[in-house]
Amino acid sequence: AQFPDPLILSFDPGVMGGAMSAVEFKVKQMKVQNYTELVQLLPVLKANAGTEFKTLVIDSLTYCGKMVMNNILATVGREIPRFEEWGLNYKRVAKLIENFTDMNCHVVFTAIDNTQKDEVTGKISGGPSLPGQLQKELPQAVDCCIRLFTSTGYNAGGKLETKYKVPYRDWE
Repeated sequence: AQFPDPLILSFDPGVMGGAMSAVEFKVKQMKVQNYTELVQLLPVLKANAGTEFKTLVIDSLTYCGKMVMNNILATVGREIPRFEEWGLNYKRVAKLIENFTDMNCHVVFTAIDNTQKDEVTGKISGGPSLPGQLQKELPQAVDCCIRLFTSTGYNAGGKLETKYKVPYRDWE
């Protein structure tokens, strides 16, 4: 919400699509309901990028990918995706990323973390929770990839507060 003149596109379920924390900053927000709506919205966003907003925040790309898969499953009439549906989901989300990053503005993607631990070696790896190889490809397609941790607790005055932490640096 503190990026230059942001527009938050929210794909998250829940209250205000997960953008409730941005309310205090009085930023432009839009809840995207479905894939068809998003596809129709893309040319409007592209036409207004850099003038009506200087930063486009996709919150979150993980839920955007789930929304794309829901559209695919509704189209094919299945509840459980097959290999073909996963492939199509990958292609559609990759194309959306390309469309977003082609806009004349800053673009911020949030995503749910997908951390995995190898039980044999103990090695921990991960990345954004995205379909197919996008988990590995997205960090290569952006200028900066940051893992952000949050914690909520009460301060010394008894007020509930959220702290944001990037490894090696605290932001409050």
